[in-house]
Amino acid sequence: MSLKMFHLLAVLDSMAAGLDPVRFGRARKDSLSVFAENELQQVFAKTYDKKYPALDALKYFGVIPGINAWAQQFAVDSYSQFGRADWYAPGARDVLRADVFKTRNGFPIAQSALAYGYELDEMMSAQLVGIPLDQKRADACRRGIEEFRNTVILSGDTAKGLPGVLTNAAVPLMTVPTGDWLGASTPDQILTDMNAIVAAVYNNTNRVHNATQLLIPNPHYKRLEQRVYAPGISPASILAVFRANNPGVSVDPLTELATAGPSSAPRAIAYEKSTDNVGAVVPMMFNQMPPDVLRGGLETIVYCIERLGGGVWFYPMSGVIADGIGAIP
Repeated sequence: MSLKMFHLLAVLDSMAAGLDPVRFGRARKDSLSVFAENELQQVFAKTYDKKYPALDALKYFGVIPGINAWAQQFAVDSYSQFGRADWYAPGARDVLRADVFKTRNGFPIAQSALAYGYELDEMMSAQLVGIPLDQKRADACRRGIEEFRNTVILSGDTAKGLPGVLTNAAVPLMTVPTGDWLGASTPDQILTDMNAIVAAVYNNTNRVHNATQLLIPNPHYKRLEQRVYAPGISPASILAVFRANNPGVSVDPLTELATAGPSSAPRAIAYEKSTDNVGAVVPMMFNQMPPDVLRGGLETIVYCIERLGGGVWFYPMSGVIADGIGAIP
């Protein structure tokens, strides 16, 4: 047996002796309590600092402000005005009136939760050996919360009645003129398809909305980024040419679009990026509750919660979803 292993066994033996009711005094309990509290605080800080760049829902669909963290639902009032002037004859009393109608749309808000924890023997071992508590469990918990949020914002949850950005039936659909971006389509055909997608928002709304964001699946994005538009003439890629011709439109990849269409076909989406038009309902972001000591002190659990309302379109016509861009091999 190595000296290191002997030392570890000695430490664990001392731990076991320390749990003896006769020898486990109040000072020992207080020491463990302080250690656990300090270590959990350190874990909290590290967890809040962790970033997960692969989850992009909030990057492209911002959080709608002004919703109370504990609201059970929220409502949006939309107003439609009507009235058109007509000729008026002197003395006439039948002048038409303009008016405004209000429509209220309500959306539920639900709570998600996940937890991580530590057994007493783990905290005792960590204290006696002088090592910090395992950070990976807290990281896994936050990752689980954020993955769930990402899915709900993009796809909603029909069982909870939560809408999703990519599943809203009110958003106009179109099919691109050529498609097959990953196959036989020429650079000119692909560029024509891309221009048609962003132009659809402008044309569908009679210039009320202008697309400022185009999202496409990862493979399609990489293809446009790498394929040269005019080989032998210019090294510029298809993506570079599109950006030069559409300076107000950002083009980015979104992983979930690879299977967002019917029969899990890829899709693209263009929209005017503003929380006035579309956004995520997240009244309470990732929040860790105080540690909960269970089973007479044998286990400490940290519950983590978040409150979600999905992804909401206030003006569905400010976006368009495009099919037919080409299957992924």
